[in-house]
Amino acid sequence: AKGLTADRLRVQGEPAVLLISLLASAYKNMIAVSLCLKENITQASQIATALKLHPFVVSKTLPFSRSIPLANLVETYKNFTRIDAAIKRGIMEEDIGLDMLIVRLCHA
Repeated sequence: AKGLTADRLRVQGEPAVLLISLLASAYKNMIAVSLCLKENITQASQIATALKLHPFVVSKTLPFSRSIPLANLVETYKNFTRIDAAIKRGIMEEDIGLDMLIVRLCHA
């Protein structure tokens, strides 16, 4: 069986902080797209223009933004920022922080 993508990236030497940052960025985009949807900006091209995002990013983000409640997206993003801050302050190890985020995402 194939391993988790995060595990494969770790084996390749990608720092956990980079993976956390990439995931946080994806959630930030989902929040922004959700806010556009809330303001009745529903066309991918309009969203891309309003947010100054590449249309490909919007097209990949839009289904998640439509299916995950905004409050859940915001709460998950807050978890990313809390764990990222704990890692940067030396309170938490990178790998533990990434593992915690993955577990929280699986149970969200």
